[in-house]
Amino acid sequence: MSIIQIGVIGVVGALLAIQFKSVRKEYSTYISMVVGLLISSFIFFTTHFLPHSILLIFLQELSLITDSQ
Repeated sequence: MSIIQIGVIGVVGALLAIQFKSVRKEYSTYISMVVGLLISSFIFFTTHFLPHSILLIFLQELSLITDSQ
């Protein structure tokens, strides 16, 4: 998927959430959550940015902050 397709998914999801908000409010929440998970999974699987990499970067930054004090 390209960035344009992800943008279209986001816009369509937002429009569906707005449409369902007047009928049943919880449906709009569910739609927003699914679209958010879909976009997040696309970013995760295309960049191969693993969660342990995030933790490693956080710990390195934390050690730099504590070392400078």
